[in-house]
Amino acid sequence: MNLSDLFEVFEQSAFRLESLAAYKVDEETDAFREFRDSGVIRPGFNHEWAAMVADAVAAGKTMKRLRLLSSPLSEYERFEVAAYEAGLAAGEHIRVADRSEFRPVKDFWLFDERWIAEMNYTDEGAFLGADVREVADQDVDDLEAWRVAFENAPELRQRFPLEKR
Repeated sequence: MNLSDLFEVFEQSAFRLESLAAYKVDEETDAFREFRDSGVIRPGFNHEWAAMVADAVAAGKTMKRLRLLSSPLSEYERFEVAAYEAGLAAGEHIRVADRSEFRPVKDFWLFDERWIAEMNYTDEGAFLGADVREVADQDVDDLEAWRVAFENAPELRQRFPLEKR
């Protein structure tokens, strides 16, 4: 089982913990540059992700994300806060928390409370791959703490209302 497989076969829930101040995603390079110049996310950006979220939600599944952020936000985090709109509109539940309130942690995806995909990145935030495994007994307490952190965190647009332009 790999990360791509999990997005295809999960039955009920997908939860993402995102903790880096910046990610280096080649597909975002132009949109990030445009955002730095204009403060606006181009129409249609992230449409593939939004379509996947919409399909999952239509099938009765939930997709949640807890984004740990810097204070103040990094330039990339400001971009992400704006870019998440496509996922939100598709039904993704995104909440945010201050990174300084948590110990350093490795990003992960959790699917159906059964599979965990630990995300690996370079120091610059480029994705190297995911280590997928079944949730083990030693994971349960940490995963429960992240569930509680998500539930207690403000929704993205409560904390960062969408700017009207």
